[in-house]
Amino acid sequence: MNDRDESLSGQGFYTHAPSIWIRHPKPSSPHSSISSGRIASKTPLSMIMLFTWTSALPRPISKYAAEYVRMFPEIPIMIITTTLADLAFRSERHKQSVLAPAVDYIISRHLDLNVHLHFFSEGGSHKAIQFAKTYLSTTGNRFPITSLCLDSTPGDHQYHRIARAFKLSLPPICFLRFLGLIFAYLMLTFLWGFYAVYGPQKNLMTRIRRGLEDQRLWDTQNIPRCYLYSRSDALIKYQDVERHARKAERRGVPVLLTTFEQSVHCHHVREDREKYWSAVWWTLERHSAPMVLVMG
Repeated sequence: MNDRDESLSGQGFYTHAPSIWIRHPKPSSPHSSISSGRIASKTPLSMIMLFTWTSALPRPISKYAAEYVRMFPEIPIMIITTTLADLAFRSERHKQSVLAPAVDYIISRHLDLNVHLHFFSEGGSHKAIQFAKTYLSTTGNRFPITSLCLDSTPGDHQYHRIARAFKLSLPPICFLRFLGLIFAYLMLTFLWGFYAVYGPQKNLMTRIRRGLEDQRLWDTQNIPRCYLYSRSDALIKYQDVERHARKAERRGVPVLLTTFEQSVHCHHVREDREKYWSAVWWTLERHSAPMVLVMG
C-alpha cells in the first residue's frame, strides 16, 4: 500500500479512477452530522469536491480531506488530483475523457444538486473547469454548485512565476529534476512564443480566469465564494487574486477575502487554521447577498 492509499483510504476514500478519489459514507441519523446544526436552515449539500494543486502530495491532501470529513461525515466527498502534464501539455479532449468517470459517478448517484467546490492553485482551478466542461457536454447543463473556495488562485500570466511552479512540482531526485527543468523551460518558451503569435487569450492563465467566470459552466453571479491567499506567496501575486475578487464583488457576488501574511503557496492553513476554516464555513453558510468582507 503506498503513501496515498494510507493517507486517504484511512479516511474512507477509495480510488474510483486515475486521479479520482471518493468517500461515499452510508447515511445515518440526520442529527449525527456535525454540520447539521450549523447549516440546517440552508440548502443541504449533496457533495463536496476538492481539486488539488499540481502534483500535490498525499499527506497535505489528506489534511484538508480530514477536516471536511470531520465537519461533514455523512456527505460524499470527491478529490480530483492533477499533474504537471495535465495542466500544461495534454489536450482538453484527453483531460475531459479522464474526468468522465467522475461525472458518470455523480450523475448515477443523483449527487449533482448542491455541490461545494474547493480548489487549489492554477492546477486545481484548471482541472475544475475541465470537469465542468465535461459535465456540460454530458448533461447539457451547467454544474450546480452552491459555494466556492479558491485557495491560492487565480493568478495572472507571468513567465517566471509559472516556471517556479513547475520547479516545485518536479521530483526531488537531482538528475530527474535537472531534466525536468530543461524540459519545462523549453516548453514554457514554446508556449510563450505561441501566445505572442496567437494572442494573450490563448494563455493558460487567461483561460483559467475566463473559465472561472463562465456562466455556461456554473453560476458565477449568485453563489458565495471565499479567496484564501497570502501576501508572501511566491507563485501567485496577492494583487491578482484581489483583482479577481473585486471584479466578482462588483457583479454582486458575495465575496470573502481572507488574507494571510507569511504562508507559502497552498499552505495558508498552517499559518492560522481557525481563520482558514472559518472562511470556509462563512462560504458554506452564506446566503446569496451582495457583500464583500475582508479577513486580514
